[in-house]
Amino acid sequence: MKLEQILKTLIRFKTVTSDQKQNALCLRWIQKQCKKYKVFTKLIYQASFPSLLITTQKTKTPTLWLGAHVDVVPGSPQVFVPKQKESRLYGRGTFDMKFAVACYLKLLEDLSKKLPRYDFGIMLTSDEEIGGEEGVKYLVAKGYRSKVVFIPDGGQNWDIEKGAKGVLELEVVSKGISAHGSRTWLGGNAITSLMGFLDRIQKLFPQEPCGDTIHWHATCNVGVIEGGKAANQIPDFAKAQLSIRIPSESQTKALLKKIRALEKKFPSIKVAIVHATPSFRNDFKLSFAELFSRIAKNKYGIKTGLDLSHGTSDARFFVQRGIPAVSVRPQGGGHHGENEWIDLKDLERFYSVFKDFVIQVSQKT
Repeated sequence: MKLEQILKTLIRFKTVTSDQKQNALCLRWIQKQCKKYKVFTKLIYQASFPSLLITTQKTKTPTLWLGAHVDVVPGSPQVFVPKQKESRLYGRGTFDMKFAVACYLKLLEDLSKKLPRYDFGIMLTSDEEIGGEEGVKYLVAKGYRSKVVFIPDGGQNWDIEKGAKGVLELEVVSKGISAHGSRTWLGGNAITSLMGFLDRIQKLFPQEPCGDTIHWHATCNVGVIEGGKAANQIPDFAKAQLSIRIPSESQTKALLKKIRALEKKFPSIKVAIVHATPSFRNDFKLSFAELFSRIAKNKYGIKTGLDLSHGTSDARFFVQRGIPAVSVRPQGGGHHGENEWIDLKDLERFYSVFKDFVIQVSQKT
């Protein structure tokens, strides 16, 4: 099957993280494709989130793990129907990151008669978009490790990820006193209090344009707001969910201190930490990233650079264990938006480089 066809099939699975049934269906379809090859497969459930492990040898510790997540963020029904315009393929997951899964399946097909000669595994999870706690973090803690991991969920346009910001997700709850909407003096508006608090929160972050071309500073996105039941009723409850990205742990501590101080000034507001992920840096003195770069340059004249990612990925769980991660992607973009895309011609080049990389790293001696 062509790489493009595999990717289009994967896009049609509506694998939004919250839909565990669709994620399981997708992983079972992938597992079914593997029956044609001499590989070992195992479907694991942790806290109802499925993960699929595929290895060329019967081991939890192959030389190389190839990592990817099949889960995606929500979108309109149209984004789950792949559309092609010239060399660009549009659809949910094209760039984040079902293109990687397509590459892995194509690799099994291309190496099908020689798979026992190699020592690599494919680790596919379904909870990366909500933190990866029940997927990669769980599996690494259970001993699924390797000498190196290839996980193309970071970097941009062939630049290799050298680090990523940390994540701090907060839930802000505002409580008020309900009353008739015409008698504002009798109630306490939870939405108004929440808006005032969020306005003060936003002032803790650099405003755009910030003057930093790579925007390597803390950012805050108010992603969800809930509150109110009727226009003529003063709301007694409101809630917001915030996603904060921070370059370093020292900045995280300083920012949290400011948020807690601000919280004390708003008696009706309570702030809870939902999820916290530290920032990380990769060690590029290791040879694996250099090997990928050398292959890309020799085959296509592509010069890879280094990139700092604003979003985090499951690579951090390996890096925290001292396992180097190679994160690099072909041309694409628009992830988490309605116009997510990948360049199919560049994806073919990427696959060719990736294939040579896997062969050289995982070939048994």
